[in-house]
Amino acid sequence: MEEFNASRTDKRKTLFADKPVAIAEGLNALLDHLGERRALATNKKEAKLIPDMKAMGITGLFNVVITSDGLNKKPAPDVILKALEALSAASERSVYFGDNVTDIEAAISANVCAIGFIIEGIKGHEDRARAMQAAGAHAVIDNYQVMIPFFN
Repeated sequence: MEEFNASRTDKRKTLFADKPVAIAEGLNALLDHLGERRALATNKKEAKLIPDMKAMGITGLFNVVITSDGLNKKPAPDVILKALEALSAASERSVYFGDNVTDIEAAISANVCAIGFIIEGIKGHEDRARAMQAAGAHAVIDNYQVMIPFFN
């Protein structure tokens, strides 16, 4: 098991080295709209998240990054609540985008607008979209630009 974990850690370091992730269509428009009021709140531990973000070239996308280190993982709302605190943001005026039911449940527990996002596109992932809707998602979308109205 230790050998497997070491191998996986090494592969994560170079995962996107040959093929850097392009910023998805519409993402720049969303980020411009948000300005500095954006955070990443994740169940990942910092030791895994930061190398992944560096490998993908996205370290500068979020001015606040909250990991699960020392916090309860989603569906507990802890990472989202800590992100809200770091941004000095009111929960009832905030939006959380997540890609699974656990994210939606955590957002609802944190009293923020819960939006399901399927980066691969909803077509072919209808079951996942329905599950997020059943969990209480206010919407399920697959396009970054569609997110912009949620932030007005």
